[in-house]
Amino acid sequence: MSNLDGYNSKLEVLSMTINKYFVFVPQQEEREINKEHKVENEQETQRQALVKQAQQQGGL
Repeated sequence: MSNLDGYNSKLEVLSMTINKYFVFVPQQEEREINKEHKVENEQETQRQALVKQAQQQGGL
């Protein structure tokens, strides 16, 4: 096994895609998606609390 073969297998293990313009790292994308979902979940929780409060006060 040459050094190049070891390098290629390491790239496969890291699940990276490289072209001449960028390096795509799926783990980074997953972290960003998780952050977006966290913000959405917090906003939904706040929205539900406001709806419940309005219903209790007779606003809706």
